[in-house]
Amino acid sequence: MSALPMSARPTLAWLARQFGRRGGTVAAAYRQALSPASPRGRLILADLARLCGVGRTSFVPGDALETAFNEGKRAVFLHLTAVLSLSAGEIAGLETPGED
Repeated sequence: MSALPMSARPTLAWLARQFGRRGGTVAAAYRQALSPASPRGRLILADLARLCGVGRTSFVPGDALETAFNEGKRAVFLHLTAVLSLSAGEIAGLETPGED
């Protein structure tokens, strides 16, 4: 039995289909570059969370194209969080970049 969360399995299977045996290496590269345990990784993830609209609705009343565009951004962030095996609590706990 794998220790991976169920939500990560389809994403890792997708990486395996796209990259073959290198799928695990690609996932490891994501984890190394975007580790939420590192200050830089957390900063990048917080920025991407804002850019991709995490924490707000993607629906735009009366504008199906804008809604679809927003859902596309959201899908990218969901892919990242699945590869990184982040929980909803970890995503919610990402520090918002402050002003210096």
